[in-house]
Amino acid sequence: MKSWKVSTEESGDLMKVLIVKTSSLGDIT
Repeated sequence: MKSWKVSTEESGDLMKVLIVKTSSLGDIT
């Protein structure tokens, strides 16, 4: 669990990317 903080930060970034992708897809559709 040493990389717990890193994994959580990465997951947060992934969530941001997913939100951007979903929002862009929503604009396209």
